[in-house]
Amino acid sequence: MSAFKKHKRSGRCVATFSAFEADLIRSLAGQLIELLHSEEAIPRPDAAPGSIEELEAMLESEFSGPTKPPEDPVLARLFPTAYRNVDDAEAAADFRRYTENSLRQGKAANAACLIDVLEDAGLPDEPEEGLFIDVELDPATASAWLRALTDLRLAIGVRLEVEEDDEEFWEELEDDDPRGPMHEIYLWLGWVQETLISAVMK
Repeated sequence: MSAFKKHKRSGRCVATFSAFEADLIRSLAGQLIELLHSEEAIPRPDAAPGSIEELEAMLESEFSGPTKPPEDPVLARLFPTAYRNVDDAEAAADFRRYTENSLRQGKAANAACLIDVLEDAGLPDEPEEGLFIDVELDPATASAWLRALTDLRLAIGVRLEVEEDDEEFWEELEDDDPRGPMHEIYLWLGWVQETLISAVMK
């Protein structure tokens, strides 16, 4: 992959991914979307578009969210408890009820943006070796990508139990340890994010 750079004329952030890299991001984003829709936190109404039933379902989804922290550790990190004090448990439950569903929808939309941009840029269902994908992001899309990359790295970091200043642990990891390749992906996503931040700031 080439680092993100800002195009002088359009002002867009541009980069080129290999088909393998683009497909990897698409796969990770798809897994994140599935996780965000788990635990029945985001209702998927079967009502006809524009019907009263659909409106009622949307309102119920918006204002009747979960009141307890998610069981999955990744989701628990993505949606932390607003108030840590035991005395504020009721306030924390209310806050979660009114905010978590919309937050999940926003994160899912950001992850979907990764997929949409890559597929619109020419990523096929079955990528071929030697294929490269040119990506151009306007400011709004770049912002969505940054948020989605943050969520992807957090998810992987939680699964791997990555901790601050644990570089020595990962450097000494056995070559056949299955965590090694995923940690490399975690680091690579961080590099992608850093180059995008640098391009956005220019």
